[in-house]
Amino acid sequence: MHFNLKENLFIYFIITLIFSVGIALGALNVKGMTYSDKQNLFIYLNNFFQVVNNEKINSFSIFIRILKNNLLMIILIWILSFTYFGFSFSILILLYKGFSLGFTIAFILQSFGLKGFLFIILSLLPQNLFYIPAFLFICSISFIYSLSLFKKPKNLTVNGNFLNFSFNMLFLLLFVFLGNVVESFISPYIIKLLSTYLAIQ
Repeated sequence: MHFNLKENLFIYFIITLIFSVGIALGALNVKGMTYSDKQNLFIYLNNFFQVVNNEKINSFSIFIRILKNNLLMIILIWILSFTYFGFSFSILILLYKGFSLGFTIAFILQSFGLKGFLFIILSLLPQNLFYIPAFLFICSISFIYSLSLFKKPKNLTVNGNFLNFSFNMLFLLLFVFLGNVVESFISPYIIKLLSTYLAIQ
């Protein structure tokens, strides 16, 4: 089994579609929020922008925390890929990732308008240029490998699929790592620079 684009084009399409559905659900959830919930969240974000300019950034601490969370998620995906539940777990991860991203973008745009758009482009987009492709492919190959258990469970480790699968996961982990670096050492300083511009007094 080879995890190439041509061979598994339909799987990659389905995975991307699931992620897109998650984004749409997140955006729709913002529209469904009550006025008081929106106000409370807006006040929280606005207060965050007001105080972040005065706080010292500990990039290394941020990096360790984000890396731990991402590693835990990827290890779970990798382990569950060897079970019949792997493909369903990949779907849940994609929906969660898409929902979180869709909700965040929709709420910031709705609350801060053009200022929010600038915030998204400068502080959310850079790390997601690494995260989104990496997690799409991680969940795709997990989905493919888990489904293959139904076809030939006895031959998976014999024909080299295990090594091929694990190597692909390790390679994609490098992109997640790069996303971690951007999110920890670059994005916080951009947010700090934008905080005065974004905060509504």
